[in-house]
Amino acid sequence: MQMMTTSTWILRLGLAISEISVSQLPGVPSAVWTVKKNVIDKFDAYIVVSFANATLVLSIGETVEEVSDSGFLDTTPSLAVSLIGDDSLMQVHPSGIRHIREDGRINEWRTPGKRTIVKVGSNRLQVVVALSGGELIYFEVDIIGQLMEVEKHEMSGDVACLDIAPASIGGEDGADHPASLFLNAGLSNGVLFRTVVDMVTGQQSNSRSRFLGLRAPKLFSIVIRGRRAMLCLCGCGRCGTIERLGETFNETAIPLRYTPRKIVFPERKSLIIIESDPGAFTAEEHEAGKKEFFEAAGMGENGNNDGEQMENGGDDEDKNDPLSDEQYSYPKAESDKWVSCIRVLDPKTSITTCLLELQGNEAAYSACTVNFREKEYRTLLAVWFVDDGRALELLHKTQVEGVPLALCQFQGRLLAGIGPVLRLYDLGKRRLLRKCENKLLPNRIMSIQTYCDRIYGGDIQEKASLIPGGGDSVIHGTVMGCLGALLLFTSRDDVDFFSHLEMHLRQEFLPLCGRDHMAYRSAYFPVKVSAAAYSCN
Repeated sequence: MQMMTTSTWILRLGLAISEISVSQLPGVPSAVWTVKKNVIDKFDAYIVVSFANATLVLSIGETVEEVSDSGFLDTTPSLAVSLIGDDSLMQVHPSGIRHIREDGRINEWRTPGKRTIVKVGSNRLQVVVALSGGELIYFEVDIIGQLMEVEKHEMSGDVACLDIAPASIGGEDGADHPASLFLNAGLSNGVLFRTVVDMVTGQQSNSRSRFLGLRAPKLFSIVIRGRRAMLCLCGCGRCGTIERLGETFNETAIPLRYTPRKIVFPERKSLIIIESDPGAFTAEEHEAGKKEFFEAAGMGENGNNDGEQMENGGDDEDKNDPLSDEQYSYPKAESDKWVSCIRVLDPKTSITTCLLELQGNEAAYSACTVNFREKEYRTLLAVWFVDDGRALELLHKTQVEGVPLALCQFQGRLLAGIGPVLRLYDLGKRRLLRKCENKLLPNRIMSIQTYCDRIYGGDIQEKASLIPGGGDSVIHGTVMGCLGALLLFTSRDDVDFFSHLEMHLRQEFLPLCGRDHMAYRSAYFPVKVSAAAYSCN
């Protein structure tokens, strides 16, 4: 069966977000909050967006729209917005604290002199602000719901960051209170750093780090299903819902025309995918054949009677297709007929910027990008010119005596593996120019890798030895892109040693992703008489 339903998947570290609404903003926001009016409310009432010199308040209802009677001060940026007490709202801005009561009364606290608030930390009952110059001021909510100033403290310098632990009101926060706290910090290089702080001694231990993205992550304290959690954002934010909280990656599936044979990563932010299938029709021939069949049968283009489709409103064209390709497979052509295409894909937007269908029964098997030295052209995809990383332009073709299954750039020239021959080409005006070649390889070259002035070729069936003079090894590649090596143990003592070493390491060093290593290795078949050397390194 021809696999024309193949696709390429783009995995991104983090949780997938389902976008539910889009609102145009008057500028670039610096912060955003959602807040309830009362602690017993099930849903948030406002979305508060802070800008460089203003605050925008959006009411959440059947629609999301701007409001002006919420009590929030909209002529200044906001540093913090939250529910304070049981039924009051709080807005912290550079000039003070705005306390909005349930009955609409507003209490305002102003900063002394010309000092401004630079940092703020708060929970349901407590607020602490840091003023310019290094002064801390602490507030509490009293029994009648008033926000009262309690204490001041002078610091030796300006405060860089500030937070306050959540208040436990009769244990209603549902959180456990261990003897240690987790301190999380987002670094400027995109790394999330976590360490355990002992609440008695203050000592830090068990530090871990995790790369989240190319931008500095922002950390937010949130509540999910009644339990406190931390949200890390690395990049631009959107309004949406997170449906699959247990996943490490979010994936995007991009359907392809034919089976992908090779993916090339040029210098620019794009992907080049070559696709090919034997014994198949091109996408245009396939659609033309279906249209011809429907016309001969007196049916519409989607396989339905036109009158019936008009009567039913024409809903769900694919669902009513009587010749669904996914259900009945795809028509087959002659076995020696090939279809192939080259696709340029923008992974950020998942948009195909260029799709080039190969003609004349040609099939693409391998590809690589080459920057030929002393040439006026920029990056070339074999002999296809890559225009600004988004389109392809044919430069020329070169006939060879076999199928080049492996291509690689080497010192400004093109290395090609053609059967058992390793050949070096340079770029000419009308074709590639042969410079030198090596015919001593045993069978067929399947892969080529280079490092400095060395060339490494992978043969289709030759065995390899990892150690000079050592025993034979089995080198294998997986569908997920991993290259592995299996080395035969020569004694029972080695088997016992590495098996016990692996067992103890699994107990001492738990996986960061939380998945049991043994369960992962035995996902399809039980692991027997083997030891994972990479876990013993």
